[in-house]
Amino acid sequence: MRPDGDGIKEVVGDKGYHRNQSLVDLAAVGVRSYISEPDRGRRNWKKNPEARDAVYRNRRRVRGARGQRLLRLRGERLERPFAHLYETGGMRRVYLRGHANIRKRC
Repeated sequence: MRPDGDGIKEVVGDKGYHRNQSLVDLAAVGVRSYISEPDRGRRNWKKNPEARDAVYRNRRRVRGARGQRLLRLRGERLERPFAHLYETGGMRRVYLRGHANIRKRC
């Protein structure tokens, strides 16, 4: 928690936002990150131990019960409203009955 009691305390994101420098910057200002890590294989941390520590702390939080719950909520609240743009929402059809002037995609 941040000592001042206000502001952003936690950040949840998907794989596209996982960067070493982002995690180091978030840790420097006291924000806890829950950002999914992409599959990168083995990493070489010899030149940047502070990035290693930030990534490992984020990894530990993401694998916990609270991290999993926050990532699921992110998926529900951010990805589901856009499902109409994709196959999962059923709007990728040539014709939709009962909707004469529907805009299929934004």
